[in-house]
Amino acid sequence: MKHLVYIILGVLSLVNGARHRRLPAYLRRYAEGPNVCVVQQAYGTGDKYFTSCFGGKAMRMICERPTFVNFHCCSGYHKIKGEKGCTGVSPVQDIVKTARSLGQMEFNKYARQADLLDQLSTGGAYTVFVPNNRAFREAPPDVKQSLVPTNPADESTMLYHIVPGRINIGDMRRGDYAYNTLYKDEKLRVIKYAFGVTTVNCARLERPDELATNGIVHVIDGVMKPLETEGTLAEKIFSDDDYSQFQLALFTSEMANDLRRQDVEYTVLAPNNKAFAKLPSELLDSILTDTDTAQKVLKKHIIKGVYCKDAVVIAMGVKSLDQSMMMMKCKRDGVYFDKARVVDGDVSASNGVLHGVDEVLIPESVKEVAEVAREMRLNTLMELANQAKVTDRLTGKKEVTLLAPTDSAFKKLPPTYLAALRTQPLAMEKLMDYHTMKGKITSDQLVGDQDINTNLGLSAKIKVSIYRGGVAINNAKVLDKDRVCGNGVIHKIDTVLMPPEDTLMGQVMADPELSTLRQALETAGLSELLSTPVQLTLLAPTNRAFDSMSQRNLDRLLTNPDRLKKYLERHIINRMVVRCAIPKKHSVYTIKSRQGDKIDFSRDSRNDIMINKRKRAKPVEQMATNGVMYKIDDVLKCSCEPRIR
Repeated sequence: MKHLVYIILGVLSLVNGARHRRLPAYLRRYAEGPNVCVVQQAYGTGDKYFTSCFGGKAMRMICERPTFVNFHCCSGYHKIKGEKGCTGVSPVQDIVKTARSLGQMEFNKYARQADLLDQLSTGGAYTVFVPNNRAFREAPPDVKQSLVPTNPADESTMLYHIVPGRINIGDMRRGDYAYNTLYKDEKLRVIKYAFGVTTVNCARLERPDELATNGIVHVIDGVMKPLETEGTLAEKIFSDDDYSQFQLALFTSEMANDLRRQDVEYTVLAPNNKAFAKLPSELLDSILTDTDTAQKVLKKHIIKGVYCKDAVVIAMGVKSLDQSMMMMKCKRDGVYFDKARVVDGDVSASNGVLHGVDEVLIPESVKEVAEVAREMRLNTLMELANQAKVTDRLTGKKEVTLLAPTDSAFKKLPPTYLAALRTQPLAMEKLMDYHTMKGKITSDQLVGDQDINTNLGLSAKIKVSIYRGGVAINNAKVLDKDRVCGNGVIHKIDTVLMPPEDTLMGQVMADPELSTLRQALETAGLSELLSTPVQLTLLAPTNRAFDSMSQRNLDRLLTNPDRLKKYLERHIINRMVVRCAIPKKHSVYTIKSRQGDKIDFSRDSRNDIMINKRKRAKPVEQMATNGVMYKIDDVLKCSCEPRIR
């Protein structure tokens, strides 16, 4: 008990970054001395990880389990009483004696029964992957029988654990390696992953690089079977009735031959029949009868390369054949690929590894827009759409593009309007139609200064702007990458789009604060321009702005249409500049007006929009059917009339 307490105290000191001198005396004699190695182990398991020289960074958790460490002398060293660390140098011994010194008695027992002791003592040089004692004890009967076959003509699969030459794992880079064994020259697969994990035919390497006179010994946690005798991935799948639905999907997808190839290795996630039974009947029928759907789903379940269960101790991203990323995670209750848990893992094949999983992973290319929107946690949008019974616009075979406001976007709406969306289905129906477009429109198809028809009608177009920070749709910023679904595309946006009801000129005419501007525009003949279906930005001086001019200068302008037109064109831009396109702090967005002088858009310390660094625009931008308007309480200086104030 005292021994265990010391170990736990030592672990806590190590994990919390304590110095060696703070370790208990029992452990300090090891940790402070030279030639000390550490084995990290997860509580509640017999699994050991990361044998390395002391000083390597310990992990607090492995597979959601707290860890502890055991110290031991590094290969070739032993403890000398009274001295710190491991200062005794042990003589190098042959493979059999090295395995015995490591406590691996079961290996030597089976080697003796297979009549291999003499070869392992004097032959070589060999690299021997030695299964630990527990691996031999827990091996299935047929595996044990293959180790010591009753027919003298049959070779022992103990030879499959022996590779000619010396393979030093510590010198290997991360990657996948294949080595010929003494068993019929068949290959075994060594893979070095991240975090110091190495597997041999998916058996974890527990203790590597123990030097022997005639080779190198590596301790692993499993007894291996020859890959070639296991068959291909396709043969493994079609030999198990628990995967009969997956077998049918393979036939439908016409991908079965891909899993018979020997020139490429795959990791296959095979959903069992219970997993397929969870699917909606319509989707299940489509997977089992439609080639295109089956291919999309199966490509989500096939990963290029070999990823054994022990490849991950926390999480890492892997890419499936459909080019989508998924997370391979190690949890307390097992290994997961996204939400699919591995229930029958590490089934080795000659061309990869098979994991039976309990969920069918449905790619977004098969899902409907409504389902993906829920997965994206667009909760307010989908809740309102459901209440108004307009989710049918996002389902079915008709392709649709959804501009999807986030929950935060809805919170920015006036409370009265948000309440109307909740209680008046027609209001929500109108809003949904304005946020949807026919067909699949990806970000690659969005072109700046472009108008796109919405489902609300031909008159209710949305306007696209391209700027340095991304894409804007009307006055909303497009967030993240577009999500392509089976029946459409989703663009997440940060603002709820409000259908504009009037042109820029119409807004000027309806605003009492802009009555002088209205008179000036009509006199200058610009009212028609501000009524046409183009994309413009209007910096609209208020009556207060014009009042700051002398009456004499104002009268001179208002009575000279040609001069007035140039002066007003100083306030008009031939493209739409929306608020989200204006960079925040320490940057200036510069663009020319119709008159030719430059206009600088920037932000002040309050994040308000500044025009030419001195004029503050009104807080709210006003979207029109043909552009955007900012009201300003000043008149911009113009090179066309430098003296007018």
